[in-house]
Amino acid sequence: MAGMKRFALIYSSSRMSQISADAAMLLYDPEGRDVVGFHSETAAIEWLSMTNS
Repeated sequence: MAGMKRFALIYSSSRMSQISADAAMLLYDPEGRDVVGFHSETAAIEWLSMTNS
């Protein structure tokens, strides 16, 4: 029950870094529900604060 349930990654400004991060996240979470990349800290925090229901 304890442990990470969702992971929000804040992208670097480098497009190549974003592509690499997306590829890594896809390996871990192919459906893109629990590991998501964001361009702003505000958006990431908002997503993390939402419930899974």
